[in-house]
Amino acid sequence: MIKEISLTYIDYLQRKNADDLAFYPLSTLEKAIDEQKILTCEENGQQSGYLWHGAIRSGKDTVIYQACVDYDARKRHLGWGMVSELIALCT
Repeated sequence: MIKEISLTYIDYLQRKNADDLAFYPLSTLEKAIDEQKILTCEENGQQSGYLWHGAIRSGKDTVIYQACVDYDARKRHLGWGMVSELIALCT
């Protein structure tokens, strides 16, 4: 997982997959980044996807608002890696 999160890249993926994802304003995504509620993945040193989650509270469910992996990087378990990281953060 990479730590630097690119708002531009998230916006790009959101637009590229507009038929499958809800569109959120950049200000909303920027707030999620500031609150550290977005995990990302990479392949070959390039951002390849993101997972936006809700608050992590002990003993409570955590919501995944949106998750997307770039089409060219799919079927490589990157999405599962982000979900696994979120599970680890929740436990």
